[in-house]
Amino acid sequence: MKQIIFYWVGKNLDLPNYLVKTIKLIHKGEIKIIQLTDKETQKIKQIDEILRIDATKNIMIDRLEAYSLIETKQNTSLFLDADCLLLNKLDFEKYDPGIYLTKRITNLLINFNSPEFYPEFKGKRFNEVMPFLFSAILIVNNENPFKKLIKILTKLPIRFHRWYGDQFALKILYDQKEIDFNFLEKNFIFNLEFDGKTKNIDLNISKKNSVLHFKVITKNYVGVIFKKLTNL
Repeated sequence: MKQIIFYWVGKNLDLPNYLVKTIKLIHKGEIKIIQLTDKETQKIKQIDEILRIDATKNIMIDRLEAYSLIETKQNTSLFLDADCLLLNKLDFEKYDPGIYLTKRITNLLINFNSPEFYPEFKGKRFNEVMPFLFSAILIVNNENPFKKLIKILTKLPIRFHRWYGDQFALKILYDQKEIDFNFLEKNFIFNLEFDGKTKNIDLNISKKNSVLHFKVITKNYVGVIFKKLTNL
Protein backbone atom coordinates (compact mmCIF):
# COMPACT_ATOMS: atom_id res chain seq x y z
CA MET A 1 0.00 0.00 0.00
CA LYS A 2 1.14 3.54 -0.76
CA GLN A 3 0.56 6.01 2.05
CA ILE A 4 1.41 9.58 3.09
CA ILE A 5 1.68 10.31 6.79
CA PHE A 6 1.78 13.64 8.62
CA TYR A 7 1.76 14.74 12.27
CA TRP A 8 -0.21 17.76 13.43
CA VAL A 9 -1.56 19.08 16.72
CA GLY A 10 -3.48 22.24 17.51
CA LYS A 11 -6.72 24.06 16.79
CA ASN A 12 -5.65 25.71 13.53
CA LEU A 13 -5.95 23.08 10.79
CA ASP A 14 -5.21 25.28 7.76
CA LEU A 15 -1.76 23.85 6.96
CA PRO A 16 -2.65 20.13 7.05
CA ASN A 17 -5.89 20.85 5.21
CA TYR A 18 -3.97 22.37 2.30
CA LEU A 19 -1.57 19.42 2.25
CA VAL A 20 -4.41 16.88 2.13
CA LYS A 21 -6.20 18.84 -0.60
CA THR A 22 -3.14 18.75 -2.86
CA ILE A 23 -2.70 15.02 -2.30
CA LYS A 24 -6.33 14.41 -3.22
CA LEU A 25 -6.16 16.69 -6.25
CA ILE A 26 -3.04 15.03 -7.66
CA HIS A 27 -3.48 11.39 -6.68
CA LYS A 28 -7.29 11.23 -6.66
CA GLY A 29 -7.63 8.62 -3.94
CA GLU A 30 -4.72 6.45 -5.06
CA ILE A 31 -2.77 7.07 -1.85
CA LYS A 32 -3.87 6.44 1.71
CA ILE A 33 -3.55 9.54 3.92
CA ILE A 34 -2.86 9.04 7.63
CA GLN A 35 -3.13 11.82 10.20
CA LEU A 36 -1.10 11.43 13.40
CA THR A 37 -2.09 13.63 16.31
CA ASP A 38 -2.92 13.96 20.01
CA LYS A 39 -6.21 13.23 21.79
CA GLU A 40 -7.65 16.74 21.30
CA THR A 41 -6.88 17.85 17.73
CA GLN A 42 -9.74 17.55 15.26
CA LYS A 43 -9.70 15.11 12.38
CA ILE A 44 -8.71 16.59 9.03
CA LYS A 45 -11.33 16.24 6.30
CA GLN A 46 -10.65 13.72 3.51
CA ILE A 47 -8.01 11.69 5.37
CA ASP A 48 -8.32 7.90 5.40
CA GLU A 49 -7.10 7.11 8.91
CA ILE A 50 -6.27 8.92 12.13
CA LEU A 51 -4.00 7.62 14.89
CA ARG A 52 -3.81 9.40 18.23
CA ILE A 53 -1.13 9.36 20.92
CA ASP A 54 -0.95 10.52 24.53
CA ALA A 55 1.11 13.62 23.80
CA THR A 56 3.79 14.80 26.21
CA LYS A 57 3.83 18.34 24.73
CA ASN A 58 7.48 17.72 23.77
CA ILE A 59 6.95 17.79 20.02
CA MET A 60 10.14 15.95 19.06
CA ILE A 61 9.28 12.99 21.29
CA ASP A 62 5.61 13.05 20.33
CA ARG A 63 6.17 13.07 16.59
CA LEU A 64 8.66 10.21 16.71
CA GLU A 65 6.28 8.25 18.93
CA ALA A 66 3.49 8.78 16.41
CA TYR A 67 5.71 7.93 13.43
CA SER A 68 6.73 4.69 15.14
CA LEU A 69 3.11 3.47 14.98
CA ILE A 70 3.12 3.22 11.19
CA GLU A 71 3.55 -0.18 9.55
CA THR A 72 6.27 0.31 6.96
CA LYS A 73 7.50 -3.20 6.14
CA GLN A 74 4.74 -4.04 3.67
CA ASN A 75 4.05 -0.48 2.52
CA THR A 76 5.50 2.50 0.71
CA SER A 77 5.32 5.29 3.29
CA LEU A 78 6.12 8.97 2.78
CA PHE A 79 6.37 10.94 6.02
CA LEU A 80 5.81 14.65 5.34
CA ASP A 81 5.76 17.76 7.46
CA ALA A 82 2.23 19.14 7.56
CA ASP A 83 3.44 22.50 6.22
CA CYS A 84 3.99 21.03 2.76
CA LEU A 85 2.06 20.99 -0.50
CA LEU A 86 2.24 18.20 -3.06
CA LEU A 87 3.25 19.57 -6.47
CA ASN A 88 3.41 16.56 -8.77
CA LYS A 89 2.31 12.96 -8.87
CA LEU A 90 4.70 10.79 -6.90
CA ASP A 91 6.43 7.97 -8.76
CA PHE A 92 7.04 5.50 -5.96
CA GLU A 93 7.74 2.64 -8.35
CA LYS A 94 11.27 3.89 -9.07
CA TYR A 95 12.36 3.39 -5.46
CA ASP A 96 13.83 0.07 -4.34
CA PRO A 97 13.14 -1.15 -0.79
CA GLY A 98 14.95 1.03 1.73
CA ILE A 99 14.85 4.23 3.78
CA TYR A 100 15.33 7.49 1.89
CA LEU A 101 16.39 10.69 3.65
CA THR A 102 16.42 14.31 2.50
CA LYS A 103 19.85 15.94 2.47
CA ARG A 104 20.08 19.50 3.72
CA ILE A 105 21.13 21.90 0.97
CA THR A 106 21.82 25.15 2.83
CA ASN A 107 24.61 25.13 5.41
CA LEU A 108 24.11 28.17 7.60
CA LEU A 109 25.81 28.86 10.91
CA ILE A 110 23.44 27.76 13.70
CA ASN A 111 22.13 30.34 16.15
CA PHE A 112 22.94 28.31 19.26
CA ASN A 113 20.86 30.64 21.47
CA SER A 114 17.59 30.00 19.67
CA PRO A 115 14.99 28.78 20.46
CA GLU A 116 17.01 28.19 23.63
CA PHE A 117 20.66 27.67 24.52
CA TYR A 118 22.27 24.72 22.71
CA PRO A 119 25.96 24.58 23.69
CA GLU A 120 26.44 21.63 21.30
CA PHE A 121 25.85 23.99 18.37
CA LYS A 122 28.23 26.80 19.28
CA GLY A 123 30.33 27.60 16.20
CA LYS A 124 28.69 24.78 14.24
CA ARG A 125 26.96 24.77 10.88
CA PHE A 126 23.81 22.77 10.20
CA ASN A 127 25.48 20.19 7.97
CA GLU A 128 27.93 19.32 10.76
CA VAL A 129 25.30 18.26 13.28
CA MET A 130 21.98 17.99 11.38
CA PRO A 131 22.73 17.22 7.71
CA PHE A 132 19.33 15.59 7.07
CA LEU A 133 15.93 17.25 7.06
CA PHE A 134 12.91 15.63 8.66
CA SER A 135 10.42 17.23 6.29
CA ALA A 136 10.37 14.27 3.89
CA ILE A 137 11.34 10.67 4.71
CA LEU A 138 10.40 7.81 2.41
CA ILE A 139 10.34 4.19 3.60
CA VAL A 140 9.78 1.45 1.03
CA ASN A 141 9.06 -2.04 2.38
CA ASN A 142 11.51 -1.59 5.23
CA GLU A 143 11.66 -1.60 9.00
CA ASN A 144 10.31 1.44 10.81
CA PRO A 145 13.40 3.32 12.13
CA PHE A 146 11.57 5.72 14.41
CA LYS A 147 11.58 3.36 17.39
CA LYS A 148 15.39 3.47 17.32
CA LEU A 149 15.32 7.24 17.03
CA ILE A 150 13.13 7.51 20.12
CA LYS A 151 15.65 5.50 22.15
CA ILE A 152 18.42 7.85 21.03
CA LEU A 153 16.39 11.00 21.63
CA THR A 154 15.23 10.07 25.14
CA LYS A 155 18.89 9.88 26.22
CA LEU A 156 19.59 13.43 25.01
CA PRO A 157 19.09 16.58 27.15
CA ILE A 158 15.46 17.67 27.56
CA ARG A 159 15.96 20.68 25.27
CA PHE A 160 16.28 18.25 22.36
CA HIS A 161 12.88 16.81 23.25
CA ARG A 162 11.43 20.25 22.53
CA TRP A 163 13.38 21.22 19.41
CA TYR A 164 16.05 19.91 17.00
CA GLY A 165 15.94 16.44 18.57
CA ASP A 166 14.61 14.58 15.54
CA GLN A 167 17.34 15.78 13.19
CA PHE A 168 20.08 15.52 15.82
CA ALA A 169 19.08 11.94 16.70
CA LEU A 170 18.90 11.04 13.01
CA LYS A 171 22.53 12.09 12.53
CA ILE A 172 23.53 9.88 15.48
CA LEU A 173 21.61 6.91 14.03
CA TYR A 174 23.17 7.49 10.62
CA ASP A 175 26.68 7.56 12.11
CA GLN A 176 26.05 4.25 13.92
CA LYS A 177 25.83 2.62 10.47
CA GLU A 178 23.22 0.10 11.64
CA ILE A 179 20.98 1.15 8.75
CA ASP A 180 22.01 1.54 5.13
CA PHE A 181 20.23 4.82 4.35
CA ASN A 182 19.48 6.07 0.85
CA PHE A 183 18.68 9.59 -0.29
CA LEU A 184 15.87 11.28 -2.16
CA GLU A 185 16.82 13.24 -5.25
CA LYS A 186 18.01 16.78 -4.66
CA ASN A 187 14.97 18.18 -6.45
CA PHE A 188 12.39 15.99 -4.67
CA ILE A 189 11.51 18.76 -2.22
CA PHE A 190 11.69 22.53 -2.68
CA ASN A 191 12.17 24.46 0.59
CA LEU A 192 10.48 27.84 0.36
CA GLU A 193 12.13 30.54 2.43
CA PHE A 194 12.98 34.23 2.27
CA ASP A 195 16.30 35.03 0.65
CA GLY A 196 17.56 36.58 3.91
CA LYS A 197 18.28 39.96 2.35
CA THR A 198 15.26 41.51 0.70
CA LYS A 199 12.49 39.40 2.23
CA ASN A 200 11.51 38.26 -1.25
CA ILE A 201 10.19 34.75 -1.80
CA ASP A 202 11.97 32.75 -4.48
CA LEU A 203 9.22 30.53 -5.89
CA ASN A 204 11.42 29.08 -8.60
CA ILE A 205 9.74 25.69 -8.63
CA SER A 206 10.97 23.05 -11.04
CA LYS A 207 8.70 20.58 -12.81
CA LYS A 208 10.83 17.92 -11.14
CA ASN A 209 9.91 19.08 -7.62
CA SER A 210 7.44 16.73 -5.96
CA VAL A 211 6.93 18.57 -2.67
CA LEU A 212 6.91 22.24 -1.65
CA HIS A 213 7.94 22.82 1.98
CA PHE A 214 7.25 26.13 3.71
CA LYS A 215 9.98 27.29 6.08
CA VAL A 216 9.53 29.63 9.07
CA ILE A 217 7.39 32.70 8.22
CA THR A 218 6.72 31.60 4.63
CA LYS A 219 4.01 29.45 6.22
CA ASN A 220 1.91 32.63 6.19
CA TYR A 221 1.67 32.33 2.40
CA VAL A 222 0.53 28.71 2.11
CA GLY A 223 -3.06 29.65 1.33
CA VAL A 224 -2.13 32.20 -1.33
CA ILE A 225 0.33 29.85 -3.03
CA PHE A 226 -2.12 26.93 -2.83
CA LYS A 227 -4.68 28.99 -4.76
CA LYS A 228 -2.06 30.05 -7.30
CA LEU A 229 -0.92 26.49 -7.89
CA THR A 230 -4.39 24.92 -8.04
CA ASN A 231 -6.44 27.79 -9.48
CA LEU A 232 -9.00 27.22 -6.72
